[in-house]
Amino acid sequence: MEEIVDKSVTFNIFYENNLCKTYTFYLHEKIIDIKNKILKDLFEEKFNYISLENISPRIYKDFGKLFFDKGIMPDTNNNFKLDQFTIENRTFDFNVYPKNIVIQEKKEEEKRVRTKPMYTEPYVKETKKNIVDKNIFVFKDDDFPSL
Repeated sequence: MEEIVDKSVTFNIFYENNLCKTYTFYLHEKIIDIKNKILKDLFEEKFNYISLENISPRIYKDFGKLFFDKGIMPDTNNNFKLDQFTIENRTFDFNVYPKNIVIQEKKEEEKRVRTKPMYTEPYVKETKKNIVDKNIFVFKDDDFPSL
């Protein structure tokens, strides 16, 4: 069985075009855990979220795996593990962009339970008036365009 220690990648983290720190992450770690570790180490309590921008000189594309494309990494990648993106012994360069995200609590209006039916009485009465006897043919000019 292979050692987990061998299965790691290196992230060079840049902030404002300066190399801040170099991290070694194992392939079994999730992207969100990596972001949280970088956030805690570099920015402590000032910010509550970071975005990562890939500035690596080379893009690694492995068969059957996702890859880190150039530019800002989408937040949809947060729950993926590193082993779904790459293989071991690679180095990636990332710019980090810290930010504060305000999480809004759901309003009571959104939580309310619908008590009235979806249709209303005037609508039901109007549709009953428009019901035509099925045996009568109604010719409409819109149904048959002119040739």
